[in-house]
Amino acid sequence: MVQCEPVDGKRFMPHRRMVRSDCDKYSLYSEGIRPESLVDMEQDPGEMYNQAGNSKLAPVLT
Repeated sequence: MVQCEPVDGKRFMPHRRMVRSDCDKYSLYSEGIRPESLVDMEQDPGEMYNQAGNSKLAPVLT
């Protein structure tokens, strides 16, 4: 699959905004089932676990 190529005749052009601190990375996507992503870059440098729904991290999102 080539990035930005049509899928089933529809061309997706998602947009993303990202903010990063020393240890956290927050992304907001224009499309998708989960439009938010929060990752602890110290504990999860491979960005495998989205913590945006973790209520314990609500102060980080705020």
